[in-house]
Amino acid sequence: MRVCFRNDGKSRVYIAVALYDPAGCADDGKWATRGWYSLAPGEEGCAFDTSNRYYYYYAEFASGAKLSGDYGPMYVTKQAFQSCINLGTTSSYIVGLIERDLQGSALRGEDSLTVELSPTEP
Repeated sequence: MRVCFRNDGKSRVYIAVALYDPAGCADDGKWATRGWYSLAPGEEGCAFDTSNRYYYYYAEFASGAKLSGDYGPMYVTKQAFQSCINLGTTSSYIVGLIERDLQGSALRGEDSLTVELSPTEP
């Protein structure tokens, strides 16, 4: 399934994701991490494709608002990154993730899902 995001906020949003990748991250938690996808207000973009039921995300708005959850932790950096869930660096900081379940979309026969991001969510 293709996972997309739409920025419903009034400032630019930066998105980090975690998706299941047992081959690429076998020894480091089996979940790949990627960041930062950047969307202007009103913009929509697709970030990745997955066949796994779950994925996770974290978002920061340029206004300072953050969308985080109780899952993780995930190590992120200020610069663009591509890593694995259990790997951090001295420049990393830790964020909590929001879990999304794709099962409902898959059962409805949808081939993509768009997550609407706004500072008042989740």
